[in-house]
Amino acid sequence: MLSFFARLPEIAQADTRCLIIPGNDNTGRTYGFVESYCDDKDCDCRRVFINVISVKSSEILATISYGWESKEDYNEWFGGMECSILEDFARPNLAPGLQQSKYAADFLRLFKVIIKDEKYVDRY
Repeated sequence: MLSFFARLPEIAQADTRCLIIPGNDNTGRTYGFVESYCDDKDCDCRRVFINVISVKSSEILATISYGWESKEDYNEWFGGMECSILEDFARPNLAPGLQQSKYAADFLRLFKVIIKDEKYVDRY
């Protein structure tokens, strides 16, 4: 996976979604939803991984897997093989097998709000 910032830094800077939680006396927190895509030119997986990163500490607090195609599209991509993992491809979920913070489920819920913005999703 390759960070969108590594490939197209100016566009990534303008398009990365951020969550800002205000606080008193500089106690606010900012989190970036940083996209990474498969960099294999022969791959057409149509998924993105979103790392939710604390701007202050650069710590990854959640990794969200998001496939924007339908379950049927992923079924076809897998050669018609019906399997339960296709449900995870066709919706946002916490990326399996990766360490997640105790706030990961909260960030996933917020990401589901972010993807209600059709202009944001249409970029994929």
